[in-house]
Amino acid sequence: MRHPNTLAAWTNLALSLAEQGRPDEAVPVLEQTAEVYERTWGAKEPGTFQTRLNLALVLSVAGRYAEALDVLETHRRSCAAEVGPAHMATRVAGYRQLTVLRVLERFDEAERLLAELASLATTDRSRDSAAGVGLLIRAERGDPQPAVAPLRELVARHGTGGFRELLAAVLLRAGEAREAAELLGSILAALPDHRRESPLIRGLLAHAYLEMGDLDRAEREAGALLAAGAWPSGHPTPVAAQVTLARVAARRGHREEARRGLEAAVVALNAALGPTHSRTLETAALLSAV
Repeated sequence: MRHPNTLAAWTNLALSLAEQGRPDEAVPVLEQTAEVYERTWGAKEPGTFQTRLNLALVLSVAGRYAEALDVLETHRRSCAAEVGPAHMATRVAGYRQLTVLRVLERFDEAERLLAELASLATTDRSRDSAAGVGLLIRAERGDPQPAVAPLRELVARHGTGGFRELLAAVLLRAGEAREAAELLGSILAALPDHRRESPLIRGLLAHAYLEMGDLDRAEREAGALLAAGAWPSGHPTPVAAQVTLARVAARRGHREEARRGLEAAVVALNAALGPTHSRTLETAALLSAV
């Protein structure tokens, strides 16, 4: 039961459960797998590192963000002790932690962690990656326009590796929905077949189409995200798609349908992110306006 192939099978089972929208069932499998990996093969074993990261990912998919942060903080400290703070495993854990902090809008903590990670960068590309994430955080704080030009420069310099996704997210926040949609569409088209259902990109694309006034395509992309079933219904990513569909219904004059969708979204966002999170407040404002 402790052979790496057996542990890998457990991990695959857990990830399959998460992909079916059952992350809470996957969590104890990954917790046990991570414990056995470390006890049997050691803290430096790549399988130990990856299983901890998978556990944090599945906790995030389940909307259990505080637990995901605890796992990532413990994992990052363990990596720093075992292989050093500048090691790729340590930095990957830090960037995963940064993502969760951004979701929770704990921007001050995110910026402090980003500064620490940027100080460990050893290549121009890794330094530019840190700069790009910093620009995204600035946009998420509510100041997107100044971030657009520097991100365009990063895309021109590197082209791939996540810089285009950062630019698209900032363009959407800056009111440049058409350009964001074109960029997101090209990113989605370039993905391999097994990643074409990418929920984060589809969710942004649906939002971009909505802001453009292209209701049919907004409805299609949001519907495709929900049909994929890769995230539990209460997770903020499918909830954002539900909000898009509700806004489409409102623009088509289907007020009761829109109201039901927004009411359910407010409940879900309040549970996942809290009543003072910007997404909860924005959705409540949309509900009040219907």
